[in-house]
Amino acid sequence: MSEPIELHLSGKLSEKDFMKHALYHQRSVVPASFSFVFLLTFVLLYMSDSVGGTEVQALGLMLATAFVFGALIAGTLRMVIQRQAYRQYFREGMNRKTMSYSFNEEGFTQQVADSEAPVDWRDVTLVKEQEELFQLYLGKSQIALIPKHFFEGDDQINRFRHLLVKVMPADKQLLKQDPANHT
Repeated sequence: MSEPIELHLSGKLSEKDFMKHALYHQRSVVPASFSFVFLLTFVLLYMSDSVGGTEVQALGLMLATAFVFGALIAGTLRMVIQRQAYRQYFREGMNRKTMSYSFNEEGFTQQVADSEAPVDWRDVTLVKEQEELFQLYLGKSQIALIPKHFFEGDDQINRFRHLLVKVMPADKQLLKQDPANHT
C-alpha cells in the first residue's frame, strides 16, 4: 500500500494567471468564430457573384476577404475575453487575496481570505493541466485555479499529478506528463 499523499499550497493568483486561464477556458471559441465567419463570408461572396475577374482571381479575392473578416472577428473576440477577465479579476478582488489549498486523497480545501470551501474529488468534473496552471472544474461555473508558481518545485508538481491520477478517473484528467514515471 502506498503512502498517502498530502499537499499544502499557497500564493496569490496574479493577473497574468487569470488571463491565461480565461484564454485557455475559451480556447475553442476563437477558432470556431474565425471558421464560422470565414465560411459565411466566403459562401456569401461566392453566392452573390459580386467579385469580378478570372475564376482564379475571384476565388483568391473571396478567400482573402473571408480571411480578413474572420481574423478581425477572432482578434476582437480574443480582446473581449481578455478585457472581461481583467475586469472580473479586479472586481472580485483576486489581486489582494492569498489562496491556500490543502490536498489529500479524500478531496481538497480551498481557502480564500476568511472563506473555506471543502471539495470532494467526486465533485470535480474535469482536471486540466496547462503550461502555467492547473484548472479543476467543479461544474459549469466554478473552477479552482492552481498556478504552478504555488508549488515549491517540480517534485511537488509531480506529486500533485500523481495524486490526481490516483483519485480521478482517467476520462476526467488532461495532464501533461504520465505521473506513473514519477514517485
